[in-house]
Amino acid sequence: MVLGKYDAEILKFCLNEPKQRIEIQNHISYKSRQHFTADILTPLINKGLIIATEPKQSKKQKYKTNTETYNQLFENQDVGK
Repeated sequence: MVLGKYDAEILKFCLNEPKQRIEIQNHISYKSRQHFTADILTPLINKGLIIATEPKQSKKQKYKTNTETYNQLFENQDVGK
């Protein structure tokens, strides 16, 4: 699986604790909410790398790394540990 420019950093950031969209966006210094959601967050969700904590859109929505997929991607590396 090919990761995008920010994917590994986001996966590490959301590994131990779910984060809100704005926290993730600020962490990688991405300014546009619309582009962040369309170009980065949604593809991570569609690839199964990030899991939403709420079943529907919510102001309380947070995102966490899918540890099973993360471990498969990085099993021979020390990324995020």
